[in-house]
Formats: sequence, C-alpha cells, structure tokens
Amino acid sequence: MSAKIKFNFDKLIGTYIDIEGIIFISFLILFEFVLVLADPHIERYTGGAPGYKLLFNAGIAGLMFPLHHFFEGKLKKRIIKAQREKIRKRMELYKKDVEEL
Repeated sequence: MSAKIKFNFDKLIGTYIDIEGIIFISFLILFEFVLVLADPHIERYTGGAPGYKLLFNAGIAGLMFPLHHFFEGKLKKRIIKAQREKIRKRMELYKKDVEEL
C-alpha cells in the first residue's frame, strides 16, 4: 500500500512542467526574501519615494535574472537525472520480479 502511494507521488512531481513550476516558485520566494532583506537599506537611500524604490527593486530583479537562468538549468538537470535514476532502479526491480515469475 505505501509503495503504491510513493509511486503515485513520484509520478505527480515527475513532469517537466511541475519541475519548472517548483523551481520558479522557489526563485520567486528567494527574490521576495532579498527584497524584504534589502528594504530597510533601500528606504534609507530613497527616503520612501515610491518611484526610486521601484527602480531599486527593478535593479535587484535585473541582477537576479541571470542567476535565475543559470541555477534553473542546473537544478532541472539535477532533478531530471535523479528521477531517471529512480525510474531505472524501479525498472530493474520490475525485471527481476518478472524473471522470478
């Protein structure tokens, strides 16, 4: 019973679109964390002017954009490689079970 639930869970996260979504959400949370961390310093420089704060936030986003693409590619490769390895091991177990029958 638990193996069946685990197998379905692996299947749920396994699609490429799901992987992209998970990576996107994680970088979005990281970006928001950096903005919250930098906000008091930005406030000191801008004096609370919304236009200048927007420019600072856009600058931070511009700096994070290349990092996002770099790490997104690395994480996708790593996750897909790990999933392929799980599938390969599972197929080997299934082959052994079939041979035993």
